[in-house]
Amino acid sequence: MKKTNLLVVTACLVLAGVLIFIGCASIMGGGTKQNVQISSTPAAAKVKVERSGVMGRVEPVWEGTTPATVTLKRKSEYLVTVTLEGYKPTEVTLEHGTNGWVWGNLICGGIIGLIIDFTNGAAKKLVPDEVNVQLVTAMGPGVEKSIYAVFSTLDSNGDLRVLPVPLIPDGTYVTAR
Repeated sequence: MKKTNLLVVTACLVLAGVLIFIGCASIMGGGTKQNVQISSTPAAAKVKVERSGVMGRVEPVWEGTTPATVTLKRKSEYLVTVTLEGYKPTEVTLEHGTNGWVWGNLICGGIIGLIIDFTNGAAKKLVPDEVNVQLVTAMGPGVEKSIYAVFSTLDSNGDLRVLPVPLIPDGTYVTAR
C-alpha cells in the first residue's frame, strides 16, 4: 500500500512540475516555430524571407522558389518578397497575432507558463500563416511602362480570382483597354 501511494504522489508531483514550468502555448500551440506556406501564380517565383532586426536592420532568413513551406521563429516579424522576371515584385509582411493556446495558462500553467510563453515567443503566431501571391505583369508588350488596375474577388469555391486590366494614356486621362 505504501508503494502505491508513493507512486501516485511522485506522478502527481511530476505532472504539477510540468504544468508549472512549461507554458501551454509552448506545449500545445506549436512551440516557438511555425510553418508558413508560400505559393504564387505563376509558380516557380523567387522568394526571399527577411527578418526585421534591431534598429531597422533586415536579416535574410530564407531564399528559394514557390511553392515552399518555411519554418520561422514566432518571436520575429518578417518581410516576404516574391519576384519573377516580367512581373511586378510583391511584398507581404508577416506580423504577430496571439497564439490561442497562451490562454490555457490561465487554467493550468499559471503565471510561470505565461512568462515562459511570452519569453520564448510561443505566445505569438505569425499572420498570415499562408501566403498566396497572384503576380501581375509589370510591363505591357512593346511599352516601357504600363499601369494596371487589378480587380480581385472570391469565386463560388472561395478561391481568389484576379483580373489585371491595362490602362493606357488617352490625352489627359487614363482609360481601360
